[in-house]
Amino acid sequence: MPNPRKNTEVTAIFISEESRLSKITKILGDGGINIEYAYSSAVHVDGKVALILRPSNVEKAEQMLSANGVAVLSLDEISKNFK
Repeated sequence: MPNPRKNTEVTAIFISEESRLSKITKILGDGGINIEYAYSSAVHVDGKVALILRPSNVEKAEQMLSANGVAVLSLDEISKNFK
């Protein structure tokens, strides 16, 4: 029987005073990127909250966010902070 579980590529970012959700959605919207879903995590680091996004184009979204000063978390950072 096939496994019904499916891995989906997402991106993790930190939301902060400088990188508010409104800034993030504007950056992505201006670039033609849709957010299919998003959820926050219980991870708080130095006053920042981790947000998990499923953008329509993960690679382009990460490039756009990084270019606009939004902290995109690497796999190592996710592993370190999401214990």
